[in-house]
Amino acid sequence: MSEILKESKGIRLLLENFWITRDDNREEYYEIKDNKLKIERFFSEKAGWKLIFNNRLVKLEKIPAKAESFMGISEFKDTMDYCILCSLLMILEDKEDGEQFLLSSLTDRIKIYIKEYIEIDWLNYSHRQSLVRAFKYAESIGLIRKNDGDITKYNNSVEIEVLYEKTGFSRYFAVDFQKDISNYTSYKDFETEKIEDISMDKGEQRTNRIYRNLLTIPAVYWEETRDADSIYIRNQKPALEDNLKKYLLGNLHIHKNSAFLGFDDEDLLGEIHPKKRGTLSDIVLLICGELRKRIVNQEFKREIRDFVEISKENMISIIEENKNRYGINWSKEYRDMKLEKLYENIIEYMEEWKFIERVSEDKLVVYPAVGKVIGRYRKVTKGVNNE
Repeated sequence: MSEILKESKGIRLLLENFWITRDDNREEYYEIKDNKLKIERFFSEKAGWKLIFNNRLVKLEKIPAKAESFMGISEFKDTMDYCILCSLLMILEDKEDGEQFLLSSLTDRIKIYIKEYIEIDWLNYSHRQSLVRAFKYAESIGLIRKNDGDITKYNNSVEIEVLYEKTGFSRYFAVDFQKDISNYTSYKDFETEKIEDISMDKGEQRTNRIYRNLLTIPAVYWEETRDADSIYIRNQKPALEDNLKKYLLGNLHIHKNSAFLGFDDEDLLGEIHPKKRGTLSDIVLLICGELRKRIVNQEFKREIRDFVEISKENMISIIEENKNRYGINWSKEYRDMKLEKLYENIIEYMEEWKFIERVSEDKLVVYPAVGKVIGRYRKVTKGVNNE
């Protein structure tokens, strides 16, 4: 394998994984180690990201330019899940690597740590579910190791006991911003800050922002051609294309008011739309195809910035038409789903993939990405999809 391909593999591994531990992923760990300096330079110069490397793990601190809803922990369903995880991290700070502890020894401390923000009652089923989700996630990425017991049984009884062990990886979980963030009150403080009084639209910071966006979100949009990011992307197009192809095996697509990082089928990276065997992504493909057709037919008003606004009512109508026409091909879950809930599921998915944005309760903005990937059924006969 050429040196460039080895660097590319290491870069892609770091983008796809939260971290890579030596014990669990020995081959990948040493591949990255062999190309550490070049990989580190790419991420530092292009995205301004820090690479943590030691004799136990390698982790890329992937700080986005802008927070998006899909960037949360997908297994979590409630704010309490995050609070419990943060409490666990604080508790682990006081323990030695390899130290064992029982679940029951932590539950009271967790309640105390987050009492100022959330009142916890372990007799409440939903609260126990939050704890189970937080501990299962912590175990899945290696913050803790289970030695005995089954945490899922805690859903049904607070008497269940589980024996855990501290792995030592928890100290690398949180991002070190190397500055005082104690006065920050919102995630937006990270997006609007200035570094050493240098505007985020200038020089190195602009380069970092562009690469962070291309590497962490499905599409980059701008509202006018004079937008700083638009100018940078167009002026630096040859260099961007070369770097993205060389280091990520990706292709840069630039349109009037948007840019996308795409991949060939054999070089897929990260979360992919459409998901294989995923009914919701299939439904979204149909919706995208219908939206594209109606936009081409000028059924919706196209704004100067080349985005399209439609009402919630129009969107629900499109979804209902597709359900009536193609619903027989969908899984039972989506065939039986109420129209309002189906709408929420579809819009949430489309927002994550930058197809649509909810600008108000009754209005949506449709982005150009809807025309990038569309789907249709060729023919439906007697309940069978003859595609």
